[in-house]
Amino acid sequence: MIGAKEAVGMTAAPSTQGSAYVVASDTELREALVGAMRGAGWEASAFPTVTHLTARLDELAPGCIVSGMCVNSADGALLLGELAARACPFPVVALAPEGDVAVAVKAMKAGAADVVALPLQPAVLAEAARAALAAWSVAMRGAAMPEAVRLRLARLTRRERQVLESIVRGDGNKAIAHDLSISPRTVEVHRAKVMEKLSCRSLSDVIRLAMQAGLLRA
Repeated sequence: MIGAKEAVGMTAAPSTQGSAYVVASDTELREALVGAMRGAGWEASAFPTVTHLTARLDELAPGCIVSGMCVNSADGALLLGELAARACPFPVVALAPEGDVAVAVKAMKAGAADVVALPLQPAVLAEAARAALAAWSVAMRGAAMPEAVRLRLARLTRRERQVLESIVRGDGNKAIAHDLSISPRTVEVHRAKVMEKLSCRSLSDVIRLAMQAGLLRA
């Protein structure tokens, strides 16, 4: 079994499907959800509580949140409420008992992108997450870029733009340094300049701006 401390931020090797953030207080369910997503080629991280996830939202690369908490429960409602309050841009796939239409409707109204029926079917869950993330990415690319965003991006140098694109892909400083053949320290300097010129205080701010600019890809 996966203990709470082991589960927090636990990440598999990079994948081609994208990043999945599993939130479930039940250890067995959390392990099953992580296993299902990793088995389908996702980079899955696990969080035992809503608080553990929201504490790290500003650090997370774009991805799909998989909620193992029933929307009718206090934790399930808290998760969707917290994500809405923080204007979290990531799509959410929730779980609901098979045939419970009322719970599914409630989850969708609360902001879930899709609802998957229990008992868990790994292939169905993975496909729902893929579709939700793909639809979200297409919607973001199709949105018109506000003039204010265009002007902020125009302030970036060529190198700063490269660093920005790497950041929203979810690359860390070492990976960016390797790709651009510069030192990690230089990457830190460029990141600071990017944040300053874009008037962003957190990674979430950067992601929202990147969404508006169409820099995110499925």
